[in-house]
Amino acid sequence: MQMEQKKVSVVTVVKDGGDCIEKTIQSVVSQTYRHIEYIVIDGHSRDDTRTKILHYKNDIDTFVSSPDRGIYDAMNNGLKLASGEYIIFLNCGDVFYSSQTIDSIFGRNGHNRSADIIYGGIALTDRFGKIVKHVSALPMTMENLIKYGSRTVCHQAIFIRKSITIPFDLRYTLLADLNLYFDLLKKRCTTLKTDQFIVCYKTGGASSKFFIIGNLERIWIVFRQFGFKKLIFNMVYFAMPILYRLYSKLNLHRFPRI
Repeated sequence: MQMEQKKVSVVTVVKDGGDCIEKTIQSVVSQTYRHIEYIVIDGHSRDDTRTKILHYKNDIDTFVSSPDRGIYDAMNNGLKLASGEYIIFLNCGDVFYSSQTIDSIFGRNGHNRSADIIYGGIALTDRFGKIVKHVSALPMTMENLIKYGSRTVCHQAIFIRKSITIPFDLRYTLLADLNLYFDLLKKRCTTLKTDQFIVCYKTGGASSKFFIIGNLERIWIVFRQFGFKKLIFNMVYFAMPILYRLYSKLNLHRFPRI
C-alpha cells in the first residue's frame, strides 16, 4: 500500500530583495518533491522585487504584497495562509541545499518521519554563494537553546508541523524564532534531528549585523521563559560570545607586549 506523501508549505518573506529573490524562488520550484505549497510574502517592496516574483507566478501558489511590521509579522502572515502538514520558512537570499532536499526528508526514499519538529544542518555561504562551511545542528533541547540560542539550529533548516505551530511573538525583532522553540518544547513537541543539510544560509543576516542586540534579546527571552535563577546560572554562555566578538573587533591579540 502506497503511503500518502505529506504536503509541505514553503514560505518566503522578502522586502526590497530584487537582487536575490530569484535564486530563492528557483531553489523552491526546482525541488523534486512535488507536494509543495509555495507562499511568497512581500513587504510592499519599492524595488523590482514584485516584478521578479510575478515572473514565477505560475510556480507560486500564493503571493501577497502588503506593508507589514517586520520580518516576523510577515512570517505570521505566511503561517496563516499555509495549508501543508509541515511548514518551513526560507528567507529571501537563502536556498535549499539541493533540489532533493525536501524529497530526502519526506519523499519515498526518506525515513517515515512523523515528529512535530524535523531539522538538520546548514551550509554557510559567502556573498558569491560559495559554500565556506558546513554546520550540523545541535540536539534541539532546552539546555542547548538556552546556552547557544539560535546557533543550536537555524530556523531555515526546521520543518514544523503546522497544527502545533503558533504565531511569532512580535515583541522580539531578532529572535522570535528562539522564543517559539521554547514554547513548542514546553508543549512537549517531539523532535527529530536528521543528518541532511537543509539550507545554504548566507552569512550576514539581521542577527549577525545586530550581534549585541540579539544577545540582549536572548537574555530577555530566557528571563521571561524561565525566570531570574535560570538566567544567572547560564550567564556565562551569554557573556562568552559577546566578549569574544569584542576581543576580535579590538584586535587585542595584535597589541605589542610591554
